[in-house]
Amino acid sequence: MTINSACKYSLLLLAATSTQNVTSFTITSTSSNSICHGSSQQHHEEPVLAHAHQRTHLNPQLQSSSSSMALASSLASSEGASSNRSEATSEISLENLSSKNILVIGGSGRVGGSVVCQLTKHNVNVMVGGTKLESFERSRERWKLLFPQSASQFDAITFHVVDREDDASIAKILMEANTNANHNTKIDLVVHTAGPFQGKVNSPNGVIKACVEHGVGYIDVCDDYCTARAAKAAYTDKATSINSNGSGSASPVPCILSTGCWPGVSSLMAKQLTQSVLEKRPNLKPEDLTVDFNFFTAGSGGAGATLLVATFLILAEESLMIVNGRRKEVPAMRDYSRIHFGEKVGDKDVAHLNLLEAASW
Repeated sequence: MTINSACKYSLLLLAATSTQNVTSFTITSTSSNSICHGSSQQHHEEPVLAHAHQRTHLNPQLQSSSSSMALASSLASSEGASSNRSEATSEISLENLSSKNILVIGGSGRVGGSVVCQLTKHNVNVMVGGTKLESFERSRERWKLLFPQSASQFDAITFHVVDREDDASIAKILMEANTNANHNTKIDLVVHTAGPFQGKVNSPNGVIKACVEHGVGYIDVCDDYCTARAAKAAYTDKATSINSNGSGSASPVPCILSTGCWPGVSSLMAKQLTQSVLEKRPNLKPEDLTVDFNFFTAGSGGAGATLLVATFLILAEESLMIVNGRRKEVPAMRDYSRIHFGEKVGDKDVAHLNLLEAASW
């Protein structure tokens, strides 16, 4: 498939208490791979790894999923794998979350806290991994104010001090939960909401390593293409061959990368739009289409310093475009164009920024 894509961003660094996030897609090409600057990874002509719009065991078995549906998708995949089948047969449904044991790494943060609150609504037994107990306790009190009806569930959440770059730190929790003879505490899924973010391509991801080695499903909100690609290079073989169910038969470990709203849902939206265009106009081929991702953001969405740091990091990178199926890199935030984001937002100037969507969807 010949693929073209580009990401443009309207950057407004505002000390705002409210946030507007608007995404505009222009369907007119699709995407490929880029060289990862500052990384030891080599450039290969191969399909990009499974991001939020593709579900996989880090192998070619792909399926659409994102956000909370990615959680259910990963659990369904785990259940299918335990029966030693090449494809998951369990229904992908939020009902699959009920009574599951899920560890949320970074659960005290903005993104992680939102995940924790949503999981409790679906009767999940939640555990939180983080660096400071004090931060978790403050977050828990905030959740109880926001959702007083779930106060008892929040009180039941256990906290574990972890180092997300040290796989032994994560493995200890997985093994202790698995060997608890008094309760059904085996962890079904780990959700990594503390990244990995920009600039971590050469840093160890202890969370995914521990999950793959111990046969536990993994989901993250990675927003950096090179970091996600490095995970594929490091763990594809292990995830597809590991003996994860302890019965002597090899079972794949479901791993879903970049399942956030942006990237994640944004890539899913673009994929659905292109599929719709091709269905309505059968005379067109995928190589006839172009996809432009245009984003407008005001404020930080409550993410604070994390989002601002990530934004400044990618300002130092060249921006990836895919033109006629070939990689092209252009300076970030140099050439602007005018995009209409609807009546409420209006026309905004956007410029190229190295966002993951151009190389992932």
